Amino acid sequence: MLSLFVAGVSQAASDGELTIEIVDAESGIAVPARIELSRIDGRRVPSRGWGVAPLDRHAYVDGSAMLGLRRGAYRFDLDPGPEYRTQRGHFEIDRDALDSERIEVRRFANLAEEGWRAADLLSSRPARDYPILLRATQTVLAPRVGYEWDGDKWKPIGKPSDRDGALGTSALWHDNRGTAWLIDPLGTLGVDALPTPGESSAELLSTARDRGFRVVASLTSWELPMWLAHDTIDAVALLDGWADSPAGVKASKRGKQGDRKRFGGSQGGGRWHEHVYHQMLEAGLRVPPVAGSGSGLNKRPLSEARVYAHTGSNGAAESWWEALTQGAVVVTNGPLLRPSVDGAPPGETFTLVGEEPLELFLALNLATRDRVEYLEVIKNGKPALAVRLSDWASSGGKLPGIPFSDSGEQPLDAGAGL
Repeated sequence: MLSLFVAGVSQAASDGELTIEIVDAESGIAVPARIELSRIDGRRVPSRGWGVAPLDRHAYVDGSAMLGLRRGAYRFDLDPGPEYRTQRGHFEIDRDALDSERIEVRRFANLAEEGWRAADLLSSRPARDYPILLRATQTVLAPRVGYEWDGDKWKPIGKPSDRDGALGTSALWHDNRGTAWLIDPLGTLGVDALPTPGESSAELLSTARDRGFRVVASLTSWELPMWLAHDTIDAVALLDGWADSPAGVKASKRGKQGDRKRFGGSQGGGRWHEHVYHQMLEAGLRVPPVAGSGSGLNKRPLSEARVYAHTGSNGAAESWWEALTQGAVVVTNGPLLRPSVDGAPPGETFTLVGEEPLELFLALNLATRDRVEYLEVIKNGKPALAVRLSDWASSGGKLPGIPFSDSGEQPLDAGAGL
């Protein structure tokens, strides 16, 4: 618990000031971070008037900032991104006084050094906010969804000032046939590149790809089987934060639903997405999964759901998209799971020779801020291995081999259970 007892200079809109400085505990370098404030009684403090890139109850501090607040006791949650430990604490604002505090945050993982780089493919925040959002979440790629089809034309999302900046032209299309995101991969396409939807949704997506867009489809889309058959999509949204937005909830209700008895409860939607994706793998369809927070279309922070691609030492955007094409990706909304099979990243193909069975060994690097109880490996849509995290750690991170005897068997899928 970190306690800050603070007072500040009297201002018209605030009673006191707290100047905070956030630094990496090892290097001393300034670290951007997301902060949420609430009164000691639990009442939230709106994010307007302090920090930058505000949304709902959170805002960001770019290494240092002055918080001007009314007098009273406060609680704070400080998040420097998924590779750092979070900080929680409290402070007090008294009338007519001034104070400052240096907060050291500790990194427990550095995925870029391991060749993994994160992206959030589904967000729509003001363009001016993205530089700090990317740095504060250790995210290298977050195309801004700036347009939405309204049934007649491509309509800009947000205020005109939100669209300032060179973030390209990514768009959201949805109707009763399904939902798809047309992602401008390098931020170089113009609005005139967006195709006009017609009677055929498959033709729309195919034209978008021909014009340079990457097409990400919702797993609840009714016409998803046709899109797969016509090879018109590049990826599917396994973790889809947009589905929690008002428009997303409405669109999801129009989409294909899972059985409520089998996929009920608060996690039912996520388990339904997972089930549909496993059926795609069983059918031999190697379409990579991706993730997006929906930040800006909902109230979630950017990169709350994200997809990591294994690009090695190459951090260029082109390499990220190439790694996605190869299936060298991991999606997550929490644990930092970096799997490899016989030393190869996800997406690798192994070949059976003659009638000899093949035994594959899965290795995992796992770092997490959340409580994880077990690891589960899925083979052919069914659990092949479940290991308690404590047992996995005590064995030095080693897992038993997984045997394969038929050439039609599908890839492994690893997950962490909270």
